[in-house]
Amino acid sequence: MIIFGPRQVGKTTLIEYILKNESYLFLNCDNPTTSSLLTNINTEQLRALIGNYKIVFIDEVQI
Repeated sequence: MIIFGPRQVGKTTLIEYILKNESYLFLNCDNPTTSSLLTNINTEQLRALIGNYKIVFIDEVQI
């Protein structure tokens, strides 16, 4: 699922509310370390990063 829209309208808050009772991996691409990690990640590294999480939330993706 992709949610997009203008800045500061509550997209992250909405997802956090929906997932409040779930176990999920949160990756914020505003964090330079996270952004760098995801830039050139291969399949094996991605699997290791995700681990056993069934839900992955990637925030602030710039396309």
